[in-house]
Amino acid sequence: MNNNPPESVIESLYAQGRLVEAAQAVAEAIAKGETSELWNDWGVIYTGLAQKAFRRALEMDPWNGEAMLNLGVSLFCEGKLTAAAPLLRHALAESAGPERAHVAALLALCEPTAKEIPQTPPDFAEVEKEVRRVLERYFERGDRSPDVVTPAGYVPQLDSKPEWTTQALNEPTVHDEDYLVFSAFQDPESVILDIGGNSGYSAASMWASGTAAKIFTFEPNSGLADCLKQVAELRPGRFEYALVALGDSDGTLDFAVPVINGLALGALATACKNPELDWLCGLVTDYFKNYLAQSGFQSFRLHEFKALVTRLDDFLASAGSPMNAERIVALKIDAENFEGPILLGARKFLAARKPLVLAEREHTTPQVCEILLNLGYSHAAREARRLKLASSPAETYNRFFMHPDRFEEYRRIGLLI
Repeated sequence: MNNNPPESVIESLYAQGRLVEAAQAVAEAIAKGETSELWNDWGVIYTGLAQKAFRRALEMDPWNGEAMLNLGVSLFCEGKLTAAAPLLRHALAESAGPERAHVAALLALCEPTAKEIPQTPPDFAEVEKEVRRVLERYFERGDRSPDVVTPAGYVPQLDSKPEWTTQALNEPTVHDEDYLVFSAFQDPESVILDIGGNSGYSAASMWASGTAAKIFTFEPNSGLADCLKQVAELRPGRFEYALVALGDSDGTLDFAVPVINGLALGALATACKNPELDWLCGLVTDYFKNYLAQSGFQSFRLHEFKALVTRLDDFLASAGSPMNAERIVALKIDAENFEGPILLGARKFLAARKPLVLAEREHTTPQVCEILLNLGYSHAAREARRLKLASSPAETYNRFFMHPDRFEEYRRIGLLI
């Protein structure tokens, strides 16, 4: 007598989604007597179980790259190419070496099929709404729920890579025309401070302007170390960096970086406790529109990390400082609404050396203006590669501050009109 459960029982359990019971039933049946049909059922059921497990893993951690890759490969093997494509596309961005080549090959087989079916364009208004919801909960309410912050121990993929840094250094163009003013500094022993240097793209723009100055970058995110190391290797003797945050105290500082679809937007990392949410929400949403829209919206969170922090005054005064403060001619600062504390920790240096200051307009808070104006600085506005005095902050992307004690020098080098 055949004690195996009827094929219809296994099929019924599978159809009801009772996969564990179906798996147990088919395993018991195989133990009593193998058949081709039972082994086929085993494969179908365990494929379903595996996909259910991968999906549950992604529900618990939307940034689990291995689960995303495994689900994508499983769907690909079932011939569900359109469903597999976005998962494999995301996995491709996080993979390297032989695994990347394998994923790329699978994705190439998916794309023709995926493109044949019209994709529903993302609802950007809904994306912006979700981004704002998370930002408000984090910064205004202090909410650290799992749907607001990334899980403990999670390391996000950064939106910068060393090879992109190399490309930026090889391109003779500035990413921001305001950087053209740095071309006036032609002393090869002079130094420009790049505070909030990210992956080194702002340093690349400074050199693209034509400046002969050396550049020293401060960047709190240690995840960008490989990019900055690449700059130092490609510009030996012209570039140095410190993986440290600047502020008005010593110790450690808490940062939050936006993470959309598992990608950390390193340039938007901030230590400010109350940043301008309209501005931040707009930048995150624009990034999604420009670079991630084709893969659809998956998730948005904030990722927290700690960084060492020191005052610029203390850094320059320390015995181990690699810089001669007397050589510093300019300071570019882009710290996502944390510029005020940084300048407070640099007042001795600013009062003594009076370098040119470039600060991003969106971050030029009343505190920033108050600190610099109290130190005797004046507003300036750019015309082509030169600056002129202004009675109020310029309505441009960046704002400039010059000290009268430097006017004669600036006229001599062709910077001041």
